[in-house]
Amino acid sequence: MTQRHAPALQVEVSRQPGLQGLIALLLTTSVAAVIAAFAAHLPACWWLMLMLPLAAWVGWRLSAVTPRHLQWDGDIWRLAPVDLDEPGDAVQLRAVIDLGDWLLLRCQPVDGRWLPRHTYLPLSRAALGASWGSLRATLYAARTHLPP
Repeated sequence: MTQRHAPALQVEVSRQPGLQGLIALLLTTSVAAVIAAFAAHLPACWWLMLMLPLAAWVGWRLSAVTPRHLQWDGDIWRLAPVDLDEPGDAVQLRAVIDLGDWLLLRCQPVDGRWLPRHTYLPLSRAALGASWGSLRATLYAARTHLPP
């Protein structure tokens, strides 16, 4: 019996300013709620509301998505920066959140040099267009064969 592999696939993970803005807004409102709670007990703390633009900036910077290529070569997943012409480092890929039209994937490097311990990739049907169905099918059907 021959073993079948999911066909090769490559998608580009691009910047998502809408998601980045939403995360920055959530962080800013959270900081505002904490400051308001402190100020309710210590009225001298209201001046800390001036820190909200800093919270928004930090949220924006920390939620930035680095553009990358996610590749399935038939055996393993690979993740590489967009400007790198090489296939990239081997990663284990897992869907952390699947909302149908939106996925949050966690990449764990197999022996990665440039990847941190975990890298999260937010992907959406709107951003990937026609390759969305192929990505989802490959993600759930592909059996990873890690290099030795």
